[in-house]
Amino acid sequence: MVGGGTGSLMSRYDHALSSSATVPDGTEVSYRMNATTMSPVESSVFTLSPQQRSVRSNHHSYIRKVSGTKKLRMILIGSLAISATLLLCTVAYIKLAGKVRVYANTDAAAWKQELSDIVRNLERKLKRIENDNEYLKQRLMDVETEKIFLREQYEQQQAEARRATVNLRGTIAL
Repeated sequence: MVGGGTGSLMSRYDHALSSSATVPDGTEVSYRMNATTMSPVESSVFTLSPQQRSVRSNHHSYIRKVSGTKKLRMILIGSLAISATLLLCTVAYIKLAGKVRVYANTDAAAWKQELSDIVRNLERKLKRIENDNEYLKQRLMDVETEKIFLREQYEQQQAEARRATVNLRGTIAL
């Protein structure tokens, strides 16, 4: 009679099917086979002490729990991703179908008017951007001019302070 067994469908590294079982007397049997060729990869039989058996049993139950929650999480995330993708595709299709229907029901003059409105709107936005750009260029030039003026003023004050210091030293020396 088999005491406890574990198995994994697919290892992500070696693509092997594996299974292991513990017989009540403490003998552990494990077997792995290649998933694509179905040929044996590894087979082993070894005996565990009672302490090793309890540790091994706890380890296997932990692995089963973790892998189950991971599988559930992956399935949930995958289904959410698929649902979100389908929702986005549906919304895009509805919007596109609505636009096609609207444009199909209008005549060429209305279509031309709508395009000219779009072009006019884009030209207005471009003009606003150009004006903002010109304003920023002018503001930058003003700041640069002010910076040069302040630097010259600072240098003049430093020169005057040096002259005053030299004059003060001269008067103190006399």
